[in-house]
Amino acid sequence: MRRRKKPRKIVPPPRTRAELEREFGKVWDTHELAREFVITSIIGSTVVVRRKTDDVVGTMKYQSNPPLYFGFVEAPKTD
Repeated sequence: MRRRKKPRKIVPPPRTRAELEREFGKVWDTHELAREFVITSIIGSTVVVRRKTDDVVGTMKYQSNPPLYFGFVEAPKTD
């Protein structure tokens, strides 16, 4: 009887802040994010946030080690 191979998780290795800044621009650590945004939902590696200064809603990507948030995209405005 053949053994099945365990499926490998496809998780990219953690990246440094500098690498993320080069690719996505502004990067926030947990404390910086808390000053500027409120997290309203977490869906996998994506967080939905509301910017405190102007109540703009958007999404960001998240990596857990080290915990960094990046790639803020405003949600389209609806009437």
